[in-house]
Amino acid sequence: MPRPGTPVIPVGWSQYHRPVAELSMTARCTIDADGTGEPVWNNDTGTWDAPARVVLHTGVPCRIQQQRQPQEANASGQSVTTHDYLVPVPAEILNVEVGHELRIDSCPDDPSLVGRRLVVTDVLRGSLAWERDLICVDRLPAAGE
Repeated sequence: MPRPGTPVIPVGWSQYHRPVAELSMTARCTIDADGTGEPVWNNDTGTWDAPARVVLHTGVPCRIQQQRQPQEANASGQSVTTHDYLVPVPAEILNVEVGHELRIDSCPDDPSLVGRRLVVTDVLRGSLAWERDLICVDRLPAAGE
């Protein structure tokens, strides 16, 4: 039982513990979002090119953990396997939203993750935050990728 007039959790508790959480983030990623503007006609390919992606953060420390067993899904009549990941990033990374993508730039413990693109499907928020937890899924490659 706390003393009367004192908070159960002291002011600054989360900020004090954030460096510990960040020490567990051994991978690095780049976070980007869809570009804005109109598509541009590409004479070389005869198709419309989407606006360039906008890089929001580079060199972001992160930790990548597969959440559950792979899931089977149907994409355009083809069976595909997806993987869900919990990707904690520093708590100061506030402007990540559903639909943004993380490109894994380095991962010393599992180099097979390098270059993978994960799509943010949920951003977990809370009043006591040591880190910003992102739920992501493997981005399915588009035709020609």
